[in-house]
Amino acid sequence: MSNVHDIWPKGSGRISEQQLLAYMEGTLSEADRREVELWLSEEGMESDAYDGLVQINAPERSASIARINSGLRKKLKKKKRTTPIMSQYYPVVAVLLILLLALVAWLVYRMCIVVL
Repeated sequence: MSNVHDIWPKGSGRISEQQLLAYMEGTLSEADRREVELWLSEEGMESDAYDGLVQINAPERSASIARINSGLRKKLKKKKRTTPIMSQYYPVVAVLLILLLALVAWLVYRMCIVVL
């Protein structure tokens, strides 16, 4: 992502954070404003989030958005899943046991042929 403020991928049919903030401030062109209004009418959760942001005054809004983004980034860093070490060994142990059983079976077969 080249722009930190574009929280959704390009071409996803979503608007950027900057567009949403400009819409709240009333600085968008008529066409862009219609695009944002259409998007908000189609999206339930984003529309609710917009309604909440409108109730916060402008100086607090930017600080709130920055605080939320920071908290989300911290949680995402913590949530990186690591596979427990023991669960990595189970498949290896299973394969080694199968190979060992195959080797024992082959040795028993070879002994039976030699005896006969």
